[in-house]
Amino acid sequence: MSSTRANRQVERAIRSAIDRLIEKSAIDTVTVDSGEDHIGEQALFVTVRLKSAKSRPSGHASVSLLKAMQDALREIHDERFAYLAFSAPDDQMAEPDRRMSA
Repeated sequence: MSSTRANRQVERAIRSAIDRLIEKSAIDTVTVDSGEDHIGEQALFVTVRLKSAKSRPSGHASVSLLKAMQDALREIHDERFAYLAFSAPDDQMAEPDRRMSA
């Protein structure tokens, strides 16, 4: 199987899990990137960009989504861990701690 075809299969599996648990109308975009995690193992990095922070899933729903994504990946025989992040245009960013820049 070609790398491009495998990537499309992974993206479809991830997207199907997301679409089952998050309303499509709440989602702006979904990106799936592959790379190495903090211990050097191959992993997937999934970012769900929401249209509003108000539609951010609860902690319980996020864990359910992680499980659904891992199950979908196993179904296509992909054993990589999928890290999940949410972002939204109205997210508030933390201010840098000015005490640390002295």
